Amino acid sequence: MAIPKSKSGTSTTAWSIAGVLVTIALIAFFFWPRSRIELDEHGYDLTTALYRVCNQRSNEGLAKVEALMTQAEGNPVLSNSSRDALSSIIASAKAGRWEEALVSCRQSMEDQVSR
Repeated sequence: MAIPKSKSGTSTTAWSIAGVLVTIALIAFFFWPRSRIELDEHGYDLTTALYRVCNQRSNEGLAKVEALMTQAEGNPVLSNSSRDALSSIIASAKAGRWEEALVSCRQSMEDQVSR
């Protein structure tokens, strides 16, 4: 004679499966290869300045870096990939996501190192 499963046993199994799936998704997201950001020399310099600004959480410094980037728009010294990367970081900082912007700056600078 079979003993019927309780409802709590079924929900525990469902939560266990969901937990495993979420864990797998997080691991895949963390290790998923991302494209490297290629900065030109001027873009690297602005990213370095932006890193300092984000570390200090300085709205005034953020405005200055953004102004420098805007001045470089007509100048071919700043590549499109550098401009896109900087714009994304500046948008994060303006939204108050300073830590995210700081990490993005650091990752952009690390992408420039040949290993």
